[in-house]
Amino acid sequence: MRVRDAWVEAWRNFVSGASRGWLLGAVVVLVATLLAGVQAGTVLSLVARAEAYREAGASIYKVTATGMIGGTKCEALGTAKGIKAAGAVRQGVPVRAANLPGRELPVWEATPGLATVLGAEPGNGSGVWLTQDVAHTLGVRDVGAVLALVDGRSLQVAGIVNYPSDGRDAGLAYSIIAPVAPVGRFDTCWAELWPDSSSAATLMLALDPAWRDENGRAIEPSGVDQLNRTLGISFDGPGEFAARPSRHLVVGGLAFGLIIGWVWVRSRRLEMADVLHAGIDKATLAWQVLFETGLSLILAGGLTCLGTWLIACQADSSIVWEASIPAWRAIIATCLGTIGGATIALALTREKHLFRYFKTR
Repeated sequence: MRVRDAWVEAWRNFVSGASRGWLLGAVVVLVATLLAGVQAGTVLSLVARAEAYREAGASIYKVTATGMIGGTKCEALGTAKGIKAAGAVRQGVPVRAANLPGRELPVWEATPGLATVLGAEPGNGSGVWLTQDVAHTLGVRDVGAVLALVDGRSLQVAGIVNYPSDGRDAGLAYSIIAPVAPVGRFDTCWAELWPDSSSAATLMLALDPAWRDENGRAIEPSGVDQLNRTLGISFDGPGEFAARPSRHLVVGGLAFGLIIGWVWVRSRRLEMADVLHAGIDKATLAWQVLFETGLSLILAGGLTCLGTWLIACQADSSIVWEASIPAWRAIIATCLGTIGGATIALALTREKHLFRYFKTR
């Protein structure tokens, strides 16, 4: 029997159900889905924790040295590896709003990079940024609104910054942020370090060591501080991904596949020995079993991979591939293990054991 004949026989067995390929496919789908689900779920959980860490401002660091921060140097840190954005901040002149004349509103002058550090939504045109607490107090709801001051001036609102009271430093919690050019000296340098915070010391480069106070004494910086420590002082996403326990599920999939393939062929050992007794050579029978196994695994693996991808899309469309690829590895390992198990079981099937198989069927 030629390879083509082995394919025709395998197809007939698969379509008719004689090879029990549907059962093999169902078992593979069940096992692969469980393994892939754990893999994808682990990745999605890790990404969710990472997003929560960033949203809490835990990835933001700042170095304080009053009147010592170089605005241009701080802003330039945003181009360094591992630093998403950076901006310098200094205290401005407080103002009073016309609809709240009895209370001074603190003003912070900041270079443009600070808005990116704080994750502020892009505003329309030029103007100041209000934190949500200030915007709520003053009744400002829309970007582009004009804020009247008691001295007759007015400020256009370019954006509203989300700065909740979730454990982060309350310095900017209730304030107006006025964008300025990165010229002159500033008091603090803010930067978002992601995904690795080990480059926090780089913020020191924003300092001018030659800067001295009015008495000519060198000013020492207070050090690098994390904006919010409630979620931990660091988040090693790449390290946690590399060390995740579910990474071993690829080996688990291979092992489960070996068992599935072994059981599937051994359950047909009488049929296989009978085929050999009829004069079909072992190589041709091996091609037939390979084709039968392949047909089941193509359908089972394809459906499982597609299902995993669709679930990942529904969960978080921005990390579809990051969640799907580890899951697909477990699926592929299960399929390869099934082929290996079937091959080993067939290799151990002997024509001379036909009557033994018949007695123990």
